[in-house]
This record gives sequence, C-alpha cells and structure tokens, in this order.
Amino acid sequence: MGLTNRDLVQIATIVETKTKTIFTEEYLQGVVDKIVKKTHDKYDRIISELKNDMNFLKKENSELRIAMDNMEQISRDRNVRFFGIQENTGEDLVSVVLKVTNHTMKVKHITEKSILKCHRIPNKNTNTDNPSPPAVLVQFVDTTVREKILSSRKNLKSTGISIQEDLTKMRLTLMKSAIDKFSKKHVWCRNGNIFVKYNERVHRVQQESDLLRIK
Repeated sequence: MGLTNRDLVQIATIVETKTKTIFTEEYLQGVVDKIVKKTHDKYDRIISELKNDMNFLKKENSELRIAMDNMEQISRDRNVRFFGIQENTGEDLVSVVLKVTNHTMKVKHITEKSILKCHRIPNKNTNTDNPSPPAVLVQFVDTTVREKILSSRKNLKSTGISIQEDLTKMRLTLMKSAIDKFSKKHVWCRNGNIFVKYNERVHRVQQESDLLRIK
C-alpha cells in the first residue's frame, strides 16, 4: 500500500522540524566554537614550536658568538695596550716602550727581542681641542713577558701613562656596560676575563645578560 498525501505531509513536517532544530543558532555557534578552538589549538602549538625554535637558535647563536670571541681573545693573549705615551714625529716606538717598561715600570730583562710588534692605534674620536695621543699596541714574544708588564702597572701611577689588556670589541663593550652599571672600582679584567664584584661576591661576565643576573 502506497503513502497517502497525508503521510507525505506528515513526513515533510517532521523533516522540516528536525532541520530547523539541527540548524538552530545555538547548534551552529557550537560548531563554530569547536572549529575555532581546534584552529586556535593548532596555531598555539605552531607558535609554541616556533618560539622554542627561536630560543634554541638564540642560545646557539650566543654560544657561537662567545666561542668565536674566545678564539679572538686567545689570539691577543700576548698583547698590551699603552695609553698616554706622547706621540713624536719620527719616533722609535720600540725604544719608547722599553723606556717605559724598564725605567718607569722597573720591569727587568725586557729587551727589543721581547717585542714582536709595536704600533699606534689611530684615535676614533679626534673632534676635541686636546685629543689624547693614540694608544700603542705591543705584542710580546710570550705571555710570561706580558704578565710581568701587567703585574707592574702600579708603577705607572701618577705618570699619565696606563696599560690595559688587549680586549676584543665585544669584551670592551661588555666591560664598558659593567663599569656603567657597577662603577670602575668594582670591575676589572684578568687574562681576557671580565669580573664584577657586587655584594661581596665576584661574578664573571661573558655577555650582557650576565650583568642582568647580578643582584
């Protein structure tokens, strides 16, 4: 027996009612919320992974920079920079440096053979009425000679001459930052390493972030 018109009308009414129920605003909002949540979760995971990758790359880059800087500093481990030595036309820098080391600093057994290289470093800032003389960079034959020189720096007091280790650009910048934050009295350098004394504790600093951790 076939369906009557009445049956067909009833079926159509039921289908229409169910369809309206399914696609109510509340149901659709629920579907949208689920889609949005899944999308957010997916992109949150992607963003989290990207952040982790960035942090890893930053750490790796920082370690690489420090390693390269260490290598550069090692290449300077026989060097000393002299500041305040007056510049003269036709000067014999080796003789001038030996006069400072042997007579002013009273370091024994330093001769011309103790010096491998000796030259002035041009001043970067000459826009002053009375610029200081260019520093003199001296490379000694070995670290033992350099240590003798550095350990006698106290004899240069009140002479207008000073000496420093030959630091890399990165370490010079770091040392300046340390001095700006903790004062020159509490910052020093030894064998290319920079130290800060704060609250009776000595901290070695290798990068700017180390300064932020000193509290």
